[in-house]
Amino acid sequence: MTFEQFVYTIGRIPYDNADAHFCPQFLQLPEEIEVFRMENMAPVRKFLAECGIEHLPHRNRTKKEDWRSQYTPEMQEEMRQYYRQDFEKYGYDDIIG
Repeated sequence: MTFEQFVYTIGRIPYDNADAHFCPQFLQLPEEIEVFRMENMAPVRKFLAECGIEHLPHRNRTKKEDWRSQYTPEMQEEMRQYYRQDFEKYGYDDIIG
């Protein structure tokens, strides 16, 4: 299966049949949970320090290839529609590529 086939397969899974890895987060996370953005690690580090974790190593680094380049405009739209409520709820732009 190509990556493009994978994207379209995920985009067609009914939410109630989706594996936790692919199911939109708004269906899985309780309302009262604090959600952090990995783009801004300062709040994450602060939270972890409050929990007694002072160092968070970065492991399994990948190549610096831009993942966005893997999506065609049609694939972007497929994911935009499937995860639309996640984008809205968690304050992300719906721009994938």
